[in-house]
Amino acid sequence: MNPQPINRLITDDHEDNDPANISMKSTPGLRVFKPIIPKIYLDDAWTKLKPAIRTIFLDEPQDYHCSEIFNAVNKAWWSKSSGEALYKLILEECEIYISAAIRSLELHCDDDPSVFLPLMENCCLEFRRKLQDLCSIAYEGHTVGLKSLWDLGKELFPKHLCLASKVCDKLLSINLDLIRDQRLGKAVDTTQLKNLRDLFYGPSFYKSRFFEKPFIDCAVEFYSAESLQFKEEQYNIPQYLKHVEQMLRKEKENCRHLYFFRGFKKSLMEAVERILLRDHVSVILEKGFVKFMDERSHDDLSRMYRLFSKMDLLGQLNDALNSYIFQTGQKMLKEDSSLAELKKSIDKICHTCFSEDASLEKTAKQCFNDLGLPWEESETESLQIKRIRFDRLGRLHYL
Repeated sequence: MNPQPINRLITDDHEDNDPANISMKSTPGLRVFKPIIPKIYLDDAWTKLKPAIRTIFLDEPQDYHCSEIFNAVNKAWWSKSSGEALYKLILEECEIYISAAIRSLELHCDDDPSVFLPLMENCCLEFRRKLQDLCSIAYEGHTVGLKSLWDLGKELFPKHLCLASKVCDKLLSINLDLIRDQRLGKAVDTTQLKNLRDLFYGPSFYKSRFFEKPFIDCAVEFYSAESLQFKEEQYNIPQYLKHVEQMLRKEKENCRHLYFFRGFKKSLMEAVERILLRDHVSVILEKGFVKFMDERSHDDLSRMYRLFSKMDLLGQLNDALNSYIFQTGQKMLKEDSSLAELKKSIDKICHTCFSEDASLEKTAKQCFNDLGLPWEESETESLQIKRIRFDRLGRLHYL
């Protein structure tokens, strides 16, 4: 039986309707012929593009035709699989040149930071310029996942920077020296390091383990020395609380404005808070709280409340307030003194220093009730009660 003539063309890939995947279908009994067009386009694009990549990254005289490469790459992207394969080949080829450029910086790792940092910045800028040139001829409009060729290319620099341990150690050393100097109040110029961050250092780079642990260790070392000095000065509580508030404010500002804090702000602040305050809570309350309450030192009490509330330490402050009212009240009762003045003072402290904190006010109220003196409503509570009215039918209204 003679085969019937081929009667139509159909696309073999119905999901993406790829015009490159064209197959010839015959009537039953005829073998299907499917030319491998995507592979042809991929090979053609790579043949034209690979020498161009070398020319771009080695700064050789241009000997390629941009339009030919652009069209060849565009055809390779007629098939998603061949387009992605082409991008993979591009990135693998780029890595060869990026790695060599970063490794060349190892020769300058013993140089002064004023020499090393400009070289590092220039290396980054040159890479960005060359990547832009490559993207301009490699039909950069397509994406792999949600990332363009430019996005994928930018990730190569920090990747190979992390692999160059000697260069990383040099950058780490410069960073830590700048941090120490800044914490000591010295003038620090971070312009070049910020420029490097803006070019290629993404958050993932600064979260990498090669940098985070030494960075946190540096903070622990510095603030441990600060707290040790606090102990040696016999715990000057008012001055120390001012110092802690200033240090925490400064670190938070650094987290917002200096690139080397952004990647692990939470772990940084937890370390600083623990060393400066959490490890000394019992001493601060023991030597400071009673003194502040006796002397009606509202500024110091307000500062203590602000710090404790930010660090979830109000439970300890609440216990200290309970102990102070009860012990002071019992002492006054034994001396046949009136509790009215103490109650008035505590009421003012709760209102002005403790921001009318509900839990602290509840503790104070309970303490005075136990001492036999009912707690009067605060001014704010009284105002709220006065604003409540009932109409003739007994319905509640808030005025």
